[in-house]
Amino acid sequence: MTVTNGLLIASLLCAAAGYFLRLGSAPSFLRSSFKTMSIAALGVIAVISDAPLLLVLALGFSAVGDLALSREGERAFMIGLGAFLLAHIFYVPLLVSVGEGFSGWRWAALFGAVTYAVVVARWLWPHLGPMRIPVAVYMTAIVAMGAAAITASLALWPILLGAALFIASDTVLAAETFVYADKPRRWTAPVIWSTYYAGQALIASAWVCPHFSGR
Repeated sequence: MTVTNGLLIASLLCAAAGYFLRLGSAPSFLRSSFKTMSIAALGVIAVISDAPLLLVLALGFSAVGDLALSREGERAFMIGLGAFLLAHIFYVPLLVSVGEGFSGWRWAALFGAVTYAVVVARWLWPHLGPMRIPVAVYMTAIVAMGAAAITASLALWPILLGAALFIASDTVLAAETFVYADKPRRWTAPVIWSTYYAGQALIASAWVCPHFSGR
């Protein structure tokens, strides 16, 4: 077994453990560790695979965000929000670097993505309070990341699917945090984690598993 395969297995196992520990459990050192290591392991795989620095940085800040959001409190939430903001920012030029620009169906996809963001923003807005500006900045970065993913070649379909899952995860997380804060849903935690991890893994696969992505 190669080091890369071992790290991939470790990442998957940590992601699975993080999934089950997230189901109704209170924040704990164990849950924080599994959540952080699942994405951190993908980051190490990216380093070993000589992937672009931007991918390593995006995964690294995502791991920091996972650690912060696995804890309670406003300070931890703001650190997590900032870390994921940086992750999205690093993803934008990374995805543009393998993009083909906008033409044909991509313009329709971009219109759909922007429309989706506007609808979600209008839904969240009354519930955001003092978080309106930080969330608006974060959503702008998400839209930019999604737009960059739309430019990717269809041969790199994991990028587009991964970005869509990442955005879906952020949407459910925002709903859980701001809209349903006083009436949490049982389904939100597993959906947030599974779509988030799958999204990150799919995006990373375009560089660390080129045979899988068709590159």
